[in-house]
Amino acid sequence: TSPIWSESYRKLRTNLSYLEPDNPPRTLLVTSALPGDGKTITALNLAASIAQGGRSTVLVEADLRRPSVSKLLGLVPDVGVTNVVAGKATIDEVTQAAAGFDVITSGPIPPNPSELLGSQAFGRLIDSLLEKYENVVIDTPPLLAVTDAAVASVVADAVILVCQAKRTRKTELRRALLGLRAVDANIVGVVINQISIPGSSYYQYSYKTPTPRRTRGRGAGGQSGE
Repeated sequence: TSPIWSESYRKLRTNLSYLEPDNPPRTLLVTSALPGDGKTITALNLAASIAQGGRSTVLVEADLRRPSVSKLLGLVPDVGVTNVVAGKATIDEVTQAAAGFDVITSGPIPPNPSELLGSQAFGRLIDSLLEKYENVVIDTPPLLAVTDAAVASVVADAVILVCQAKRTRKTELRRALLGLRAVDANIVGVVINQISIPGSSYYQYSYKTPTPRRTRGRGAGGQSGE
């Protein structure tokens, strides 16, 4: 991650911690309007930034259709979320270590991802992780492709929508936001990536965080690392 990107993620982390200083969101769901907008990279870097801030963090790969976290991080892809939800493995058995934070990959691709993410078993998985970690970052599929992210948003304190500059259309972004609002998701920010910086060969992540309506009341856990 470049210094420019790192600073953008630190700012995003700080903004999230100050949404409700006495009860900051602990479960952060990351999604996008379309494939290729950068939601998985955003989730990975957000998890890393939160961990660097001193908070125990786990990344949950809930993109059960096109998982890529194990490949990006060089982790074992064979066990993960689907094994735990199916009752065939424990959380400890599927948890893997990354650079400063833990990861639970998708596991075997199931025939019914939306039903799995909307199940009580998935909710229990997230609740169990909140007993062990201060923050849970959830990577989910794009909103306009399938309903998985909207279904999974019920377990999240905050939802972050990722879009790509000069690629994601306003109509697509609007449809994605409407889809989240239809399930009463707590949308706290939009991350815009691949913004060209004048006079530089770098790209950066920008962010826009509206005032939240509420957090889900899962407790603040430890103090912010900022």
